Amino acid sequence: MLSWSSIRDLEAAGLSCGTHGMSHANLTTISPDNCREELRQSRAALEEGLGHEVHDLAYPYGAYDETVRAIAVESGYRTACSVRPGWSPPDDDLMALRRIHIGGGRSLPDFVEALENHRSPMELLRAGARVLRRKVGRA
Repeated sequence: MLSWSSIRDLEAAGLSCGTHGMSHANLTTISPDNCREELRQSRAALEEGLGHEVHDLAYPYGAYDETVRAIAVESGYRTACSVRPGWSPPDDDLMALRRIHIGGGRSLPDFVEALENHRSPMELLRAGARVLRRKVGRA
């Protein structure tokens, strides 16, 4: 999707790149040896393309367990993103960081609102439904 040159330009502008596994396998459903290889290969490929060490991981599908987490630490990763929603507080688990889901079809105002509200579109819909139910119940 992007050339190595474009990715390096993004990093020069302040973006940090991390790995996501070599084949996007759910790391909790493969053997520990295959998990190690997934993490090793993806990291090696990214480091070769970027020309520097990479220590950040986003678990494919956000799926991890204690075994996957331990393998990631053993493999030299310093941080890993889960799919737990919201902002990570300063004392959060560095191997299970939270994130704010931003889907590809979102508009810029939706993106800004998600960041400001720290809530996913589904959470916003649920909150709106609760408000609507309270208003309807009072009418």
